[in-house]
Amino acid sequence: SGQININGLLNGDSGYFSDTTQWYPNGVSGTFTVVFKFTFSDVDASDDVLSYNINLTAGYSDVSVDQGQDPRDTLSGLHTYDGEFVLNTEQDYVMSISGTAHNCGECNLVAYMGWNLRDLDGTLLATANQSVTTLPAGGYEQPYTISLPALNYSVPGRYIFEFGLIDSLSAFNGDLNDYNDLAEIEIVLDNTLDLRIASMYPSHNPSSPDYYYGESMLSVDVENIGNFTVEDFSITFEMFDAVGESEYIQTCNIDRLGPSELSTCMFNLTKVGAGKELRIYMPTTFDGRPDTAPSDNTMIEFTQILAGDILPSIAMNSISGSYTTADAIEFTAITNNVAAGPLNYTWVLDTVINIGYGKSISINASSLPLKDYHIGLYVEDALGFTAEAHTTISIIDEVIINEQPLLSGSAVSLDKAQFEYDVMLPIEGFNYNIAGGKEPLMIMDFKVMQLESELQPAQLQSLELDVNLSALLPDSISHDSVEFLELSSLDSTLWDYLESPDFFAYDELESINLNLHSNTIVLVIGALPEPNVSLSNLSHEKLVGGAIELTWTPQGDIQNPYLGGWRIFRLTVEGSVGTIFPDPAVQTNLNLWNELLAESSVELVPTDSEGWVDPVPLETGTCASYAILPTNRAGVPDTSRISVVVEEDGSSRLCGDALPPTSAVSSFTYTYRFTNSTECYNMQLDWNACYELNMTWTWPANEEDGGVTWNIYRMDVEPSQIDLRFVTPLVTGLVGIQGEQGSFDQSGLDVDGIRPMRTYYYVLAPVDSKGNENTF
Repeated sequence: SGQININGLLNGDSGYFSDTTQWYPNGVSGTFTVVFKFTFSDVDASDDVLSYNINLTAGYSDVSVDQGQDPRDTLSGLHTYDGEFVLNTEQDYVMSISGTAHNCGECNLVAYMGWNLRDLDGTLLATANQSVTTLPAGGYEQPYTISLPALNYSVPGRYIFEFGLIDSLSAFNGDLNDYNDLAEIEIVLDNTLDLRIASMYPSHNPSSPDYYYGESMLSVDVENIGNFTVEDFSITFEMFDAVGESEYIQTCNIDRLGPSELSTCMFNLTKVGAGKELRIYMPTTFDGRPDTAPSDNTMIEFTQILAGDILPSIAMNSISGSYTTADAIEFTAITNNVAAGPLNYTWVLDTVINIGYGKSISINASSLPLKDYHIGLYVEDALGFTAEAHTTISIIDEVIINEQPLLSGSAVSLDKAQFEYDVMLPIEGFNYNIAGGKEPLMIMDFKVMQLESELQPAQLQSLELDVNLSALLPDSISHDSVEFLELSSLDSTLWDYLESPDFFAYDELESINLNLHSNTIVLVIGALPEPNVSLSNLSHEKLVGGAIELTWTPQGDIQNPYLGGWRIFRLTVEGSVGTIFPDPAVQTNLNLWNELLAESSVELVPTDSEGWVDPVPLETGTCASYAILPTNRAGVPDTSRISVVVEEDGSSRLCGDALPPTSAVSSFTYTYRFTNSTECYNMQLDWNACYELNMTWTWPANEEDGGVTWNIYRMDVEPSQIDLRFVTPLVTGLVGIQGEQGSFDQSGLDVDGIRPMRTYYYVLAPVDSKGNENTF
């Protein structure tokens, strides 16, 4: 107990008051009553006391059902009427519901989940439940979904369907909140059975007034407009002649027809003539249940039955009528949809060869020789009338092309054929005169030749190729710039655009689809970036006779297949007079360079070359200027990448050195002797070999432009009129220091040695650093 003091509450006021002393149950459980009352009574004691019950428990369970759910949504195939689900009586409906469970782990809750069926005034008519011990437990709210016991009730009507927690028990008084245990919906149980013959009409055209002889030429629609599913029943068709005699009867079995469902039966019309009665009927009772409206279970129509024309034609799986040896040929007979069926079909090849029966046939084209064929179709109807249709086909050869990663596709010809192709770079030195900033990139030669006569072209019908540009061209070339042109021949620069029916199309990825109809040489063009190449370490050296050698180191994309080489240009000038190549870094006027290069080309060297010797020596007083430019395969130089050879002083005027040295040795003397040596004699058994010669001289000073070397020549005649260039020296490359003595010895024992009674002339010829030799 406790006391709450209320102070200062004026007339008409209200307030909130609480006791500061808290109450603790101290482990006590059970139902308790809490009472609030005034200590002193006022003039109206009826509202001076407030009491309510509380339940104190050591464990808590609460099962709630989600409101607003409709368990019928978990059923399938329900009929709806006026937007409302309709259930049938005496049928089990197992539905599922969902909700949340707040259940302690030690509660051991047993929940009796089920349903109550009440009439609209709340009277309980039926109930069912089942114990559930598997609801979530863990001390917090968790969702659940369970199946209810089957709903089955035998009386049609409108009811309230309650579902959820019907009862419960646990270690702590079961479910402790009952306000959320149940949810409810209103349901309808109805067994109205009403089938009807909805319509009867010609199968070929529902809107036509004419009926035709043949199989399945009469169609009948049967509809379930009730609320009950009917199973395993029959529809009967009967045809009567003009005097009421039955001519034909046929039934159609329907396995199942649910509410609002429609089923169509098709019947044969087996007699031709006027005054026919067509009667359709079905039972009025189904498995003991009567049809509520039996008047529409029969339908009658009076009409005439006509015989339709056959009107055959042939459909093929090729629009053109051409087939390759890899194709399956499919023929299908097309006939008038009112022809008197059943129809019999006969297929004939070239008027005499029977190739099959039936509405459709298939033939492997590889089983037929390459040629044109006549196809005949003969159709007989059920009344014995016949009609025919004819067409022609062509069997042609198809070669499958799989040259991955470059090519794939197929070639079609009238001959047994083989596919050949060649891929090459544009011919060096050929100018194909391509405009629009594009260059020739590749030549592709496509041929389809006869298999049995390889030199004869096949009768090509079509050649379809997918060309992989990534496999064909360097990565630096933009695929969307590529075009295909037609070359007249491999050794020609004359080209033209592909003309219809030939064409090419870029797939926006990496391939071009090419369609040709004859053997064709294709010139591939596109935007070609200038090769990024240059020359470094460009220098020159003067050689013998005034020759000039140029050396360099090529750098960059020198393996580029579209780089034609290095074009060398030379301007020859007399001494210090004449035009020479300027520094390309200073002089950038393109017109000037074109004028300088116009007539000065001397040679084209390969792209990987590292040097070149001018084959035309520069005579004394003659100089030259050299420029080197990269070229494309057509030989056109790239004037944006000019390299000029210069001297140390920066001038591009290079002069050769063709003057021989003038140095001469002094004190050139010799001695000789006979050795009289037995050892010498024994070596060749010839005393004439036992002579020795010794020559000495004094070395002169070097030339002004560098040192010299010396060659020794020996002749048998006086050398004053002999050009030593045509004589083989005994010794080459002798060098010495000015003022010192040089020497040379020769013996008769040497190869081509000296002999007695002979006169020999020895010459010491100087050779300068360029290789120039004083040979006179």
